[in-house]
Amino acid sequence: MTSVETYEWLLDGFFWFTAGMGMLVAHSSNGMEAIGYDASSQTHRSRFFDNAGNAPTYQVTVRDNVWTYIGELQRATFEFSDDGNKMTTHWDSKKTDGEDWLPLCDLKVTKVK
Repeated sequence: MTSVETYEWLLDGFFWFTAGMGMLVAHSSNGMEAIGYDASSQTHRSRFFDNAGNAPTYQVTVRDNVWTYIGELQRATFEFSDDGNKMTTHWDSKKTDGEDWLPLCDLKVTKVK
């Protein structure tokens, strides 16, 4: 998969916004994500939407340079380099609740200035 993604803080750093466009096998994949803080559960939440109609929600945990996403059918770990110029990501998925997690993909992202 090859993609171009943008990341930015919005509304004085209260929301983290991501938008991306890429090619996955033979079709385009376009999506956007917003991460915000849910005061009622005292956790960060992510909402993602894409052009295939997917709209998963994830609980996001941030510890040092590692962000962990946990969703109903997907989970991921994002690890940022100390200089903030690189990110590696590992995704797992399952088809239904109760199944074992299976590897989905590994991604490497490099910041382009």
